[in-house]
Amino acid sequence: MTPLAESLAVSRRFGPLLAVDAVDLRVGPGEVVGLLGANGAGKTTLIRLLLGLLPPSAGSVRLFGEAPSRATRRRIGYVPQGLGLYEDLTPRENLAFAQAAFGGEAGELPGDLGAVADVPVGRLPLGIQRRVA
Repeated sequence: MTPLAESLAVSRRFGPLLAVDAVDLRVGPGEVVGLLGANGAGKTTLIRLLLGLLPPSAGSVRLFGEAPSRATRRRIGYVPQGLGLYEDLTPRENLAFAQAAFGGEAGELPGDLGAVADVPVGRLPLGIQRRVA
């Protein structure tokens, strides 16, 4: 029987950081799978890889026996953790949008977030995204 989702030695790097390392996973019809791990262990990255939302650095993934595509993704329901941030906007732009939409005084990003202030939120690790939110 064709698995619903499958990864074969799939890995993903973000620069020097190895977020997912050679994961083999097979999910068949009717199976329920839980991914457990510490913050930053690569759980969300693995799901994004399986759905074809992020390209692998090595290895391969398949949905319904095919390479992930718009057609295969239409057959999947995916509800990511919501932080209320716009992934295409930078932390600085998200802050400006929230201030314009909800009022309040202009604020600054904490100094330790300054290094990522102009990087699109969707490219930041989840832990940093949470700090921005």
